[in-house]
Amino acid sequence: MLGPKLATTAATWMTAFLAAVTAQPTPAAQPVWLIDAKSPAAGWGFGNGPEFPGATGSLGADEKAAREGRPALKLVGDFSKGGNYVQAGRKIDSVDIRDLTMWVRNGGSDRITLRINDATGQCHQIALKTESMDGWQQILLPLEQFFARRSEAGAVGVVAKYEYWGGANDGLWHGPAKALYILIGSHADRSRLRELWINDLAIVPRPAEAVGEEIRSTVRLDEIVEGTHDWRFTRGEEFKGAKGSLETADKGGPGGQPCFRLSGDFTGGGAYVAMIRPMQDLEAKDTPTLRLRYKTDNARNVTILLNDATGQAHQRKGVGLQADGQWHELIVKPAEIAGGEHWGGANDGKWHGPASQFVLSVTTGSDERDKKPALLVADVRAELLRSVFVQDAAYACDFEGAVKLPAGWSVEGGVSVEPAGAASASACLVLYRSVEDAQKPCSATSPSFPAAAGKWELALRCRADLHSPDNSYSASVQLECLDAGRKVIDRLALADVFGKHDWQRISRRVELPAGTALARFHVQFNKTYGSFRLDDLSAAYLASLPLRDGRISRLLFSTAALGNLLLPGDPRRVDIRVETRKPLRSEQQSVRCVLRDYWGAEQAKPWTIDLGPMAREGRQFVYKASLDLGAAGLEIGRYYELHAEIPQPGEEPFANYTSLAILPEAPAKALKPEDVPFTSRSWDNRSNEHVKLTDRLGIRVCGIWGGWSSKEPYKPTAPQLDLVRKLGMGWLTGTPAATIERGQTDYDEQALRQGVRNLIQTYGNVRPMIINLGNEPHGTGEVVRRNVEAYRVLYEEIKKVDPTITVVATSVEPNEEYFRLGYGRWCDAYDFHVYADGEALREEMRRYQALARKYDHVKPLWSTELGLNSQGMTRHAVACEVIRKTATFFACGGVNMSWFGLVYGDPQAKLHGTAANSHNLFDCRYNRHCPRLDAIALYNAVNAVSSRKFRCERLYEGGLRAFLFDDGRGDSLQVLWAGKAGRDVAVPLAGAEDVLVVRIDGSRRTLKARGGSVTLSINEDPLLLLYKREAQGSVSQAKLPELLLPAAAWDDPPRTISTTGPTTLGVKLGQGLAASQVELIAPPFWSVKKESTDASLVRFTLTPPPDTGARECDLAVRIGPPDAPRGELYLRRPMAD
Repeated sequence: MLGPKLATTAATWMTAFLAAVTAQPTPAAQPVWLIDAKSPAAGWGFGNGPEFPGATGSLGADEKAAREGRPALKLVGDFSKGGNYVQAGRKIDSVDIRDLTMWVRNGGSDRITLRINDATGQCHQIALKTESMDGWQQILLPLEQFFARRSEAGAVGVVAKYEYWGGANDGLWHGPAKALYILIGSHADRSRLRELWINDLAIVPRPAEAVGEEIRSTVRLDEIVEGTHDWRFTRGEEFKGAKGSLETADKGGPGGQPCFRLSGDFTGGGAYVAMIRPMQDLEAKDTPTLRLRYKTDNARNVTILLNDATGQAHQRKGVGLQADGQWHELIVKPAEIAGGEHWGGANDGKWHGPASQFVLSVTTGSDERDKKPALLVADVRAELLRSVFVQDAAYACDFEGAVKLPAGWSVEGGVSVEPAGAASASACLVLYRSVEDAQKPCSATSPSFPAAAGKWELALRCRADLHSPDNSYSASVQLECLDAGRKVIDRLALADVFGKHDWQRISRRVELPAGTALARFHVQFNKTYGSFRLDDLSAAYLASLPLRDGRISRLLFSTAALGNLLLPGDPRRVDIRVETRKPLRSEQQSVRCVLRDYWGAEQAKPWTIDLGPMAREGRQFVYKASLDLGAAGLEIGRYYELHAEIPQPGEEPFANYTSLAILPEAPAKALKPEDVPFTSRSWDNRSNEHVKLTDRLGIRVCGIWGGWSSKEPYKPTAPQLDLVRKLGMGWLTGTPAATIERGQTDYDEQALRQGVRNLIQTYGNVRPMIINLGNEPHGTGEVVRRNVEAYRVLYEEIKKVDPTITVVATSVEPNEEYFRLGYGRWCDAYDFHVYADGEALREEMRRYQALARKYDHVKPLWSTELGLNSQGMTRHAVACEVIRKTATFFACGGVNMSWFGLVYGDPQAKLHGTAANSHNLFDCRYNRHCPRLDAIALYNAVNAVSSRKFRCERLYEGGLRAFLFDDGRGDSLQVLWAGKAGRDVAVPLAGAEDVLVVRIDGSRRTLKARGGSVTLSINEDPLLLLYKREAQGSVSQAKLPELLLPAAAWDDPPRTISTTGPTTLGVKLGQGLAASQVELIAPPFWSVKKESTDASLVRFTLTPPPDTGARECDLAVRIGPPDAPRGELYLRRPMAD
């Protein structure tokens, strides 16, 4: 049975069919169902997380919680006595996962966690977001896309958190899957049972090879463009003395085509010279034949060497040639070459295809008289045996949810759709004929769908209860092939069923004839009567993966500004650089560019830009172009992405993207470093980019890697401090106490004392100077005692040299042993590192503050590393946490924070998507730094908080949080966010006039409070409100008033926005607000029609442009006139058919 929403309809598939059969396919296979509808718990086992003792629970079938007639698998966890999680788990029979889909009832919780073990034993733990509801909801995890799109704007949004361990331990997927576990944890109230119901759990596998259906194709191996090619030359250096060359002749081949000239000179010694072609790029299952044409006057023979897939070399010497100066064909069959001289690899003399390398040599024996053999080589071809894969279904029908025949079916006689019940666990098509009507037609014909000549896989499930004296009394299923004029040109049998049979799956591979343009299924009774049930009808094309050209290696971008953070006065030009292994074909010498917002919506009409003339740089070719975005209407502050692609015939285009924003000079730069409560920290603080981007974001204290040698004279170092000084920043440095924490013993007390003294005396003229003693020590007992002693020595010496230097302690988890041994005496401020969410941050700060009070060492609290273990998370989720954790940190009494981290060099783009890379605020691929959405969020957080001090916070009804900051002179900041449901409210702003609202994508609007309030939608995306108000004096006097009724509000907005048609949205109007005062602001090129139904409601009809690439639609309703808006309502919804 095909699961809900897994079947691809003909209408959806129609527009993509031609591309699918001629370009990059999207292969798929039948879903693998992991829950048996009759026995849901079969194959599953319960686990109580024994590494965290205390949890109990159960796993079993629940008939009462059936979904569409199928009982559910129910997982129960009891955490009243402790524990962390319970799980349902099962082994998987080596299925490589493309997508994972399931239906769940999650008992009002908003998370479930999956653990998937891959072939190496690596465990991938993926926390998934769910709706906080009690009803059934579908969860789709596109696992292949998840691993491919991490750290990008289009990352899989259902993922809340990702971790990995064991096996390859690299955070990459190594299929196939071996096991799957579904975990749930406790409620906040641990006395409550946690319950999860699971149904229709299925794996959609990656491409399913159609074994035995391989196809043969021929590829050329002799492409020569501008003198470049894929062959290399060797003189056989292991035998000294040979001379020779591999040259190209533009018109020297048959018919004037380019060719190679291989020549050797062995008069001075040597054994051979050769031309070598690596063949791993051909992605074949085998290489049955190689062919080439040659012409020679003096080479009587050549040596052929072939490496197979194992690396084994198979060599045949003395392969004869006709040395008559004419063109001849040489045919090489690897299976015939094997069996003779061989070495390496499998080393068994047997051929293990495909070929990985082809070597053609002339030797001392090729021209025995003169020892100067030469031959021309042209038209080199490889015949490939290539695997064929089952594509996504061109047509699929599972009748799920249908109460009558789906649209497009035509029938005769007794044909109906039967809902799930005793006869079938799911809905199905039923043909029925009584004995009295045995002479009357009974048939059903599906809608036609696009098709093409070639191999197809047809499948169905059926159940028969037929009167069949012999097999001519049957129900038959055929595929009818139609030409473009809808004339039937062939009928291909899929099934001919007689008698009585329970449910069975039938599949068959067939060849559709030339001229096929459409196809349809036809089911009919032949002489018989009774009933015939049919389900899961599908037709899927079989195709090989396209051969990849691979000539384009990089598509790069740059702008006038480091990190693509342009100043308002900078040119809006993006320079494009294309690097290739071979010259581009004529149809590739342009690049198509599209400007999008974070959510994927087009922001300008696409550009097609011609690439400039080709230039040679070493072994690569370079093309350049530039794009001026000056007319694109870029907003100040907002995040944008520029996507570019170059066509690759037969494949997906070669594509890449960059991001950019236009940001004013950071306002915080006008302040003293000590007045801005932020520092910076990266994986490697020694880079020029780290320092300059710290400054660009407005952070005034830069973390650098200062230190000193453990040997006399204890020479200090402070990389990039000159640049820090030039930019007018302060600095924070570590000390070698970090090496003592790691167990090293090369720094004794003298080295610590004299070294830190040297550091201060050499570099202490750059102020403020802050010394951070260590970094995340571990261990207990004597380890703690040794570390605390190092802190004491350093602190005492620092204060002797300069008592004004701030000394920040090391982050100790917090481990109470450190406090007990006096750790708090040897610092001016505590430090802690947290990579969890905002609530975990509150708890960590409470623990530090409680220990400081307990041991009577109360001191300010810093965090030199706030961040997220964000691998797999969307950058939107990370950006939201940047704002939330910033506000929470200061609300809980924090003094100075650093978001970890900014950059980490990645010159070859090998780190993209890794755990280390996911921390970076900037995308560092190829060291072409560009901002992620969280970089924009940190810029806004730093410059909004700036010198403003936290005043108060308030938790309103419905989970809406508000934080108030001000500078004591009326310059104020509010930070607001709410839960998933969100609220439309009026925010009171007494005494305020202009209110700058900054959204999570950096977009800015100035609203008019006019001393009263502004109406806003508050949701999970934090909002920053900046305004001037009357100073309120001390912290104790500051307060946040009650929220007010909004001037307008959304009226039950839809859960999705249609990609293909109109969507209607309603806005309720408050008292005194006219319909003329509200306008819907949609992305460019979207159609908006407004209709006022009555005085209290306005409806907007929203229609996207054709073929929009938007993943989500970001909308705003402006309240009030364009030049003096009183508020904005915000809504963002995913796009869906």
